[in-house]
Amino acid sequence: MALHILSYNILAGGQDRLPLIAHVIQRYQPDAVALLEANSQSNVEALAQQLRMEVAFGKANSAFNIAWLSRFPILRTENHRLPILEKTLLEIDLHWEGTDSVSSQIKMLPTSDSSLT
Repeated sequence: MALHILSYNILAGGQDRLPLIAHVIQRYQPDAVALLEANSQSNVEALAQQLRMEVAFGKANSAFNIAWLSRFPILRTENHRLPILEKTLLEIDLHWEGTDSVSSQIKMLPTSDSSLT
């Protein structure tokens, strides 16, 4: 069974665009959503509730936090908030239906960080 992932930069935490963001996510029906610029944890939690998805939130060393939404159970999260990174690496383990494995690891690392080049 394939895992469908949507990466979505919600620009400045989504602000007053949460209904539009939720509509876009619902349209694509992903299993998991990587949210970039998830600056507002309360907005991320509101999206997760509206979409009936689980949430993992990763605080960064700047305003540009990241988050994961998942329609499958999130078994484990680990936020790698390293001093060298302005942003962060948020790692989650998921268990999705139809697979033999107990968990699968998904990592999100912003690649636009100039300190990595």
